[in-house]
Amino acid sequence: METGPLKDKLDLVFVSSDRSPEAFAEYLGEMPWKALRFDDHDAKASLSAAFEVEGLPTLVFVDADRNVITSHGRVKVSTDPTGFPWPAKARDEVEEALSSYINDVACVIVFTDKCTGAAAEVAAVEALDAVAAEYFKDGKPDPRIRFVLANSAGEDATEALRNALGASHMRDRDGPSNVRVTIVDAPNRVKALFDGGALRVPTKEALSAFVAAYLAGAAPTMGFRA
Repeated sequence: METGPLKDKLDLVFVSSDRSPEAFAEYLGEMPWKALRFDDHDAKASLSAAFEVEGLPTLVFVDADRNVITSHGRVKVSTDPTGFPWPAKARDEVEEALSSYINDVACVIVFTDKCTGAAAEVAAVEALDAVAAEYFKDGKPDPRIRFVLANSAGEDATEALRNALGASHMRDRDGPSNVRVTIVDAPNRVKALFDGGALRVPTKEALSAFVAAYLAGAAPTMGFRA
């Protein structure tokens, strides 16, 4: 990190959850950055509570006023190391959605991982981006719905999402225009299938109508176990 793209933009502070001073010293010896004292347990507990740390390791970025930039720093650094401070985007990759907001808001997921036609995949992404732009105003996504691309580049995350959505998504096979579109509403444990679950490249107009119908409560839904 000391020679990486974020080197001159921030300080990193190691906050240990090690069980002993020796383990703490061993880990810190491999790191070029600062650290909270191992015996400052009150500060460590306060930071963990303030930033809602649930798993390890966790990487949180805050600004000079202690406002959280992102609490999903591991994904941000691995997927977009030069994008700091990572402003919100109209459309995200599947890894970003799974690590941050998919459990909090409905998401339009366009699966292109089974699409073997290059032109068809480009057309599907263009339709997704065009509709996502309609719900992205003043640099902020719509609080009701987010837009996500699940492609072969994020294979592990895409497969995990397919598995969570059940057999209909796990049965998909490769094909020249095999694109699946699903609205995943994890807070309400329901999903909505574009075109009845057909595998085809959505047009901007059809995708826009599908999203509008869902937000209006007019799109058929079915439950799923997350």
